[in-house]
Amino acid sequence: MKDVLRGLVARLRHRQRLGSAGVVAPHLLFVGPPGTGKTTVARVLGRMLNSLGLLNRGHVVEVTRDRLVAGYVGQTALKTEERLQEALDGVLFIDEAYSLARGGENDFGQETIDTLIPAMENLRGRLVVIAAGYPAAMSVFLARNEGLSSRFTERVEFPDYTVEELTEILRRMASAAGYTLSPPVQARAADWLRASRAARPDDFGNGRVVRGLLERMEARLAERTLDLPDGVDRGELTTFLPGDVPTDLPR
Repeated sequence: MKDVLRGLVARLRHRQRLGSAGVVAPHLLFVGPPGTGKTTVARVLGRMLNSLGLLNRGHVVEVTRDRLVAGYVGQTALKTEERLQEALDGVLFIDEAYSLARGGENDFGQETIDTLIPAMENLRGRLVVIAAGYPAAMSVFLARNEGLSSRFTERVEFPDYTVEELTEILRRMASAAGYTLSPPVQARAADWLRASRAARPDDFGNGRVVRGLLERMEARLAERTLDLPDGVDRGELTTFLPGDVPTDLPR
């Protein structure tokens, strides 16, 4: 994924150095399961495109279906247009974009798609649209209108994190919050993450699951140390034990 983005930015910069006319940033598909960093990468890409002078602001407007689709005929186009104007000179990041195609031809999501397609062409150079979601569901989204696939010219894959990567993410999150994870705690957490993924292979949340695990571990640590006297060594309050890793899996 990093190589794809680096290659994209390198190509754009190369065209600029050659003096090519009309260098513009493309619209992109971010394809992968939740919790794999798609939103974070969109923000990084916005800043990179701004540094290249390809987007005047490079900000990211993050939306899901509810911020684009209204409940009445004729209102969805207006709502979508508002989001397009908000994202102008930056990035419109549509998370779970496939939800726009879930209701059939008469669903108001189709009105959003019909509004997006001409805007993606007419605002090229001032707007980058990133549509994100699961691989299979995004194929359905693209099939809804042949104009979509021709406008999303770059596809970036976001695979599931490995258990080792998830454990490292947990360690970094804990460290940033001031906590310590010993090797035995990391091993217990890795086992929990492995079991959690096996229990929900089709909708495992990756980074979101890690965040939830850390919150549960923090709660158990807080309960375990609640009755310790004031003035206790800070290490007692910030060091996880293997028993702080839950045994039950998230629902």
